Amino acid sequence: MQPVRRFYRTHRLRRPGVGTNMTVLGLAARLSCTVMRLALMDEVTRRYAALDQPSWPCPRDPTESPQGWEYSRVTDPARYDVLLARTRVWTEVLCTVAGARRADIPAPRAALREAAADREVLLRLPADAAPPIWFLERLGRARDGLVAAVEIAVGEPRVSLGRLPMCGCDACDEGSDSLLQDVDELVLHAISPFVALRGGDWSFDRGVMTQGSWGRGRPWSFSELVRLADSLLAGEQVAVPDDAQVVVSQGWGCA
Repeated sequence: MQPVRRFYRTHRLRRPGVGTNMTVLGLAARLSCTVMRLALMDEVTRRYAALDQPSWPCPRDPTESPQGWEYSRVTDPARYDVLLARTRVWTEVLCTVAGARRADIPAPRAALREAAADREVLLRLPADAAPPIWFLERLGRARDGLVAAVEIAVGEPRVSLGRLPMCGCDACDEGSDSLLQDVDELVLHAISPFVALRGGDWSFDRGVMTQGSWGRGRPWSFSELVRLADSLLAGEQVAVPDDAQVVVSQGWGCA
């Protein structure tokens, strides 16, 4: 992997020390991130409410399990268009409030579906403290119609942080509030300090408020990867797994 820009780092020197943790960000940085996140969420909520998008409750009681037939059905594929509307509000807010610059032609709000097929929005900050963010829109075919999906990625080359919906079937539907919350948390993770590592068949993410690991081929233990991520965020020169692609972000507005 070639080091590109300051938010990417390739390290092959030593393994991270035992004593590092997320407090390396410092109280001032944490407070700055919290204020930034709250301000952005308030503006996103306000602008999204003005769009008067459809909403729906969770179709079942939290204590109930989905019926077997719900796993193969998508009652209303168009309901996932709210994902497109929400992420487009996020791109607007990140440009107007956080000073991001977008590298695409904005799609009209009235044509969510028509403009969603393979639409990609790239946002950059003027400084190099954080990698660029990609908002990727897709339309996938389900048995009952086309289902909108969004993916959030960072960097160049792109590293995916997540895709929504995880599954569009009726059994996995938990209502529009839960879906929008998932979008918000994914974007907030992308603009906060984080470390993302991607191997051939494994991945690891650690941010200010979230962490997780996937895959069976993880070369180091989970605790070692946590210490590695904390060391990278602290700016230390450390070794990483040989097959890992590494993204280190100091966050948008978290200095």
